[in-house]
Amino acid sequence: MTPSLHTEETPSEAVPEVVKDSFATRTLWLSVARLSALVLSFLLPFLLARRLSNTDFGLYKQAFQVLTTGVSLLGLQVSGGLYSFIPRFPEKKAQVALNAVGFYALIGGAVAWWFTVWPQWIENAFQDGALLTPVMPWIGLTICLWLVASAFESLMIADNDVKRAAVIAVVLQIVKTGFLLAAAFLSGGIRTMVLAAVAFGAVQCLLFALYVWRRYGQFWQAPDWALFKLQLANALPFGLGAFAFGWQYDLHNYFVGHYFSAADYGIYANGCFQLPLLLVLLDAMDTIMMPEIARLDQAGQRHKIGELWLQAIRTMGLFFIPACVVMFVLRHELIVGLYSEKFAASVPIFAVTLLNTLLLFNFTTAVMRPFDDMKFFRTKLYLCLMPVTFVLLYGGVRFAGLVGVMAAVVITRSLDVAITSYVLGKRLAMTRHDLRTLLPLVRTALACVPAALVVASLRQWLNALAQTTINPRVTAFLMGGTIFVMLYLPTAWMSGALGEPEKNWLRKGWQTLSGMLDGLRNRLMVWVTA
Repeated sequence: MTPSLHTEETPSEAVPEVVKDSFATRTLWLSVARLSALVLSFLLPFLLARRLSNTDFGLYKQAFQVLTTGVSLLGLQVSGGLYSFIPRFPEKKAQVALNAVGFYALIGGAVAWWFTVWPQWIENAFQDGALLTPVMPWIGLTICLWLVASAFESLMIADNDVKRAAVIAVVLQIVKTGFLLAAAFLSGGIRTMVLAAVAFGAVQCLLFALYVWRRYGQFWQAPDWALFKLQLANALPFGLGAFAFGWQYDLHNYFVGHYFSAADYGIYANGCFQLPLLLVLLDAMDTIMMPEIARLDQAGQRHKIGELWLQAIRTMGLFFIPACVVMFVLRHELIVGLYSEKFAASVPIFAVTLLNTLLLFNFTTAVMRPFDDMKFFRTKLYLCLMPVTFVLLYGGVRFAGLVGVMAAVVITRSLDVAITSYVLGKRLAMTRHDLRTLLPLVRTALACVPAALVVASLRQWLNALAQTTINPRVTAFLMGGTIFVMLYLPTAWMSGALGEPEKNWLRKGWQTLSGMLDGLRNRLMVWVTA
């Protein structure tokens, strides 16, 4: 008998309070882990930007763009489906995981074969693609390994093993960064870097297999084809939408690679910089929302999905809006400080990128998953937007160069957010009254204005003050950011931008920090007087 996604036995009473507390705790664990992982991963391009020429750095970015695009496009939401299937089929956890791994091994193997048989396709995509042709078979193998391993973290989180997932995520990122840094300092060549990525993929897959074996026992068993079909039926409609989404929003990178040199591609890639902390918060919130929304849907509480969605947007806005404002004011200090003066041309691109960053925290993918009748919505939307995207990107290339390409990305993303949010709002029967939850975002933006004006007026003084430090630009940015926060928080507190939940977080955070400082001071006093 074919399993069903929805069961009649599921109670419809309110979700227990312990789930809400667990929601916040799990988000915190994942945020800390992914922040640590991203900090490590972001060290690599900063080091390479100083060590390599603009052309070599651009080739590195192009090679790994192909890798990340392949993993992103071919994920097809099958690993994301684990968030729904692990809670609903607890007696078949190992089988659910094995189905996802088998699917990715099949898809990844086909890609590896294609990249080996016809590596020259990259020459049609990138202006300097001939320099990447020799490493294309290895990139294909890496895509296969990374696809298989992509279900690892999803399985742990879906099975409520969040703390272990956080620890393993950090450990794996340390291994990955170590491999790639070693490759960079051994030769810095594309071939060595890609081989390091292959080695990391193999380590990740081995650790994944050991985890499943230790947790579920002998997971290698005959496939449950009914369950496998059900997983694909649930994931692929959303996966096709994610594929269209990923292709549409990776397309700008390939436009730049096709119409510009590898050196220009490196400049553009650095202009697309996004602050690791924001990405961590966004990813952690989105990851935790998926199983939470699945539970609300299973309990028949779809009206609470809209509340959770708006609250998540409001929470992320409290971080995204101030961060983007201060990065815009100090954009030159940030980009030049991170990538060196030879990438100063990335600064105007980064200014436009910040508008795109502000559009990231709408969380429509997680909210859309419970609705079976919306499985193909994103696929249809992106098929409609694709010709619009092509026209905008081509116009951006012809009339405004690299900055025009990013402006086209922002316009397309704005259309996507507006249309998807409107349709979801109608589907959840939301009204204008519900949107009052987002009112603090307007107050947040207004609270940023005085702080931004002060920091902008102090830019020259900050740069002069930081001249004696190791990295004057980064130091000036950090000092300016500190001044911004010190001015912004009181304004936000008094203007109502911070609600009671946010104020309570700040109070608890201050109390925790004070307690840690007091404990440290007491230990120092004991040590000094001993």
